[in-house]
Amino acid sequence: MQNKQENRREYMRVKSAIHFCINVIEGIDEETGKYLYGKCFSASTTDISLGGMCISHSGDINVGFGLEISTPEKKTKAACMTCENAYLHNNPLALTPIFGTVVWMTSDRCGVKFSNLSVRNENILSKYIWEAHLDGVRNTKKHMGKRKFYLFFD
Repeated sequence: MQNKQENRREYMRVKSAIHFCINVIEGIDEETGKYLYGKCFSASTTDISLGGMCISHSGDINVGFGLEISTPEKKTKAACMTCENAYLHNNPLALTPIFGTVVWMTSDRCGVKFSNLSVRNENILSKYIWEAHLDGVRNTKKHMGKRKFYLFFD
């Protein structure tokens, strides 16, 4: 009997390299109810789905950390306005900030599970993921068409 690994994925996942600005959430201000932010960094995705994404990091985070994930155009903090990294990249998706939690990590990558995907963000991501998936299928078929197949008969 083969040892098959169960596919635990709930959502379709596509390879992508999208730039995001990440703010680490350190807590909540009891008086205002607003998030308190710690370090921030810019990161690119390795892949993305409606459930979360895999991003690169430099070791400033840990499993369980809460994150605010923003596109450079939708920055919310004053410090973001002077961040060089935010302006070095662009993001084709005009998403409102997404909140997520780090669920796994290695020395340079981590998995982030989304926790509050709005309907608007879900629609934008669904369209992006579906189009990326279709592009991948088309490219695979294009390359398959260039292969030559030979049949041998005995």
